[in-house]
Amino acid sequence: MKKTYSQERITLKDHVPLEKPLSIFIEPTNVCTFQCVFCPIGLENYKTEVGGKFYLNLKMFKKIIMMIKDDFEKVKRLNFYVLGEPFANKNIFEFVKIAKDLDIAENLVIVTNGSLLSKDKYQKILDSGLDFLVISIYGHNEESFKELTRSKYSFVQIIKNVGGFISFRNANNKEKPVVVASIFFDNNTYRLIEILENIVDEIWTQHIIDWMEEEGKFTSKVQNANLGFPKQNFKTCGAAFYQMVIHSDLKVSICCNDWKKRLVIGDLRLERPREIWNGQKATWIRRAILKNGYKAIEACKHCITPQFQSQKDSLDDVSEDTFLKRLKEWYNINAD
Repeated sequence: MKKTYSQERITLKDHVPLEKPLSIFIEPTNVCTFQCVFCPIGLENYKTEVGGKFYLNLKMFKKIIMMIKDDFEKVKRLNFYVLGEPFANKNIFEFVKIAKDLDIAENLVIVTNGSLLSKDKYQKILDSGLDFLVISIYGHNEESFKELTRSKYSFVQIIKNVGGFISFRNANNKEKPVVVASIFFDNNTYRLIEILENIVDEIWTQHIIDWMEEEGKFTSKVQNANLGFPKQNFKTCGAAFYQMVIHSDLKVSICCNDWKKRLVIGDLRLERPREIWNGQKATWIRRAILKNGYKAIEACKHCITPQFQSQKDSLDDVSEDTFLKRLKEWYNINAD
């Protein structure tokens, strides 16, 4: 099944440096209902590493979303998730509605594990104006689901939650949000596809990452999880050139995998989005990636995500000098 909104992906090397991010992530909370074996939230020291539990409140959301609107006008994609479960924040539907009313993005996206997708939320989702509701489905039966998520929830109930919402949406003659099942590509993928293909609108497969940790720390916990995703030998990573990630404590990172916030480039309590996007920290990271490759950056050297990136996101053909020249010519920014 095809990805609806990714077909117009630009060739990044022809457009960097970008005037504004293509994709912004806003984390409603860093708290989750699952303790997945392949996710940092499942680590014993997770709360210590991230500095505690955070829930983005409505007042602060309104402040940052207006700054984004003023500074960037409109981006391609606004994601309401990073690490935590978005529906755990009671304000999530109002967040989406505010963003929709501001016409701040071409697509508004929530990625959820489906555990809190209960009937009382169905109408709120429709009213919010959400474009894509992506449900991450783990395992292919009750046993594998429990093993992966280490949660009190049920695999069968997650499937019922998804099916129930789609039936509600269809009964209300709505086309959006498009409902997507996001699954791991492993030995049991086809069993899960058989369950989901007549329920959801689209099915996407995803690879598991090691979240910038040592190789195999998370990926090894799901057997053959990246089967079907051939690695490529890219030197550079495009994420730092098109992403802006706003954590629930309002620190801003340059990569959605940066759960430890080792690549923080600013703080929205102190700076504006455009200042952060064009700031010295962001520029230094981008220059370092182009000059020496992403592995030269301490926080990135164990990350495998660049090996699965699209060819259109590769910047291997862009030199640091070309990047600096474009900064000067396109935006009158001298980074030397």
